[in-house]
Amino acid sequence: MDIKRQLNNALETGNVLMGANKAVDSLLYAEPKLIVISKKCPKKQKESIMYYSGLAGVGVEVLNESAVELGSSFGRSHPVNVLTVLDEGDSTILEVKK
Repeated sequence: MDIKRQLNNALETGNVLMGANKAVDSLLYAEPKLIVISKKCPKKQKESIMYYSGLAGVGVEVLNESAVELGSSFGRSHPVNVLTVLDEGDSTILEVKK
């Protein structure tokens, strides 16, 4: 499965948040379904997200792409270290962790 294509589909048809702070907030106050992290995510942010996702029982997928590559692949002109999938929409992104 092409995870970037499924993430694009989730961005268009579902509810996906961008940013590490939003990821931590969603792990504390919402019910995210999946967290996607770039390979170059700062260590403290990654550790924090991994810790809270473990407590919440939410799957984490670490991509082999930098934040700049991840952001540009979704049409953003800025780096994106973390994506949080709240609603997958029409995508099959949640099959990544099964």
